[in-house]
Amino acid sequence: KETMESALQRGPYLIRSRSQAVSREDYLDIVKESDRNIIQVSCLSHINPQGKRELGALTIAILPLNYNSTYSHFADIRQNVINRLKKACPSVIAFNNKLYVIEVMYLQISTNIELVIADYNDYQYVLNQTERNLNLFLDPVLGNYGGQGWKIGQFPNREKIYNFVKTTDKIKHISNINITAALLTSN
Repeated sequence: KETMESALQRGPYLIRSRSQAVSREDYLDIVKESDRNIIQVSCLSHINPQGKRELGALTIAILPLNYNSTYSHFADIRQNVINRLKKACPSVIAFNNKLYVIEVMYLQISTNIELVIADYNDYQYVLNQTERNLNLFLDPVLGNYGGQGWKIGQFPNREKIYNFVKTTDKIKHISNINITAALLTSN
């Protein structure tokens, strides 16, 4: 059953586009409406799933609701999106075998932070707070400043992590930060 809030968000799109994909925003709206298990969507024109330029390609990258789960419903989400897009977008896109619907790629970000605390007795507190806060900050949906999440394709850099970590209580200063990222083969 659709909530009132959901209907109010969907209504203007239906009036504007008449459920047909013309603009980038139309594609994003259609994808979001095709399955309730979608948190974020990115639409890439003339880019294939490998990130290479491909004339006529349309790649839809989706962050599913269960992004941090070991069990994925992405095959169902993907099929719902493809079925909906084939009805809404021009046939030159829908049937040219260049419509790609993919799950976002996930990065595992590791940090090594050297910091100085004023009192050694605060070591465990600072360690726990820093780890907890950093894990929340790096979360794709609940992270970033103000809990606004990270957009698809956006990720934290050294400066953002530094500025975030230095707000933790009882840290005197940060000596060094090293960040490594590895592409995960599956979520």
